[in-house]
Amino acid sequence: MRDPSAVINFGKHRGKLVSDPKVPDKYVLYLCSQPSMKSPTNSFEVIWKCPGKLWAAAMAEADRRGYEPEGERWKRKGEMSYED
Repeated sequence: MRDPSAVINFGKHRGKLVSDPKVPDKYVLYLCSQPSMKSPTNSFEVIWKCPGKLWAAAMAEADRRGYEPEGERWKRKGEMSYED
């Protein structure tokens, strides 16, 4: 059964599940992006790239595909970072 929170409801991949192999890794990682601040004077007002449940599904999918967050960027699990 399709989880409605895992369906991308906007953009080029509208209607696809986050776990669909046709959705590229780069797009899944884009959905995992941190929010940006709406106002530089109020850090509590943020703009998310996608709804929270979709963000959580994208985070789980990125993990399943072998990625892990490193600060603001993503890397494949087991790869060395540039700082190492």
